[in-house]
Amino acid sequence: MSLSTIPRLQPTSGWKALHDRHGLLPWAQLLAPAIDLARNGFPVNPDLADALKDRPFITEDPLFAEVYAPNGTILGLGDRCYRKKFAYTLEALANEGPDVFYGNSSIAANIVKAVQESGGIMTEDDLARYETIIREPSMIEYR
Repeated sequence: MSLSTIPRLQPTSGWKALHDRHGLLPWAQLLAPAIDLARNGFPVNPDLADALKDRPFITEDPLFAEVYAPNGTILGLGDRCYRKKFAYTLEALANEGPDVFYGNSSIAANIVKAVQESGGIMTEDDLARYETIIREPSMIEYR
């Protein structure tokens, strides 16, 4: 398949494109467990606790601190971690589809703002022009 024959989809996420082609459950139902975890929290497991410890940037960066150091102290093993803004984003994604990430939305604006404030160059136009591309998988013989 040449590049010129690769099907291009309207701006949408790769996950939604896969769901549209192969999914059986309703889109919102797929996101419900993640929304619940983000909103109601989950206990910090050993892997997350280890990843967070000795990382001073977590308390210095307001976006990280809001989630991983909500009281000024980095979460530890067994503490409860809440991702309220992520729950809101997932809920919008569940209800409105992936277009909430592209074009004129507060989520798109917040993504661009966070990227630019950390030195990135992404623009809202970049998000608006995003396309999911379906490609033929690479195949090899193994053993």
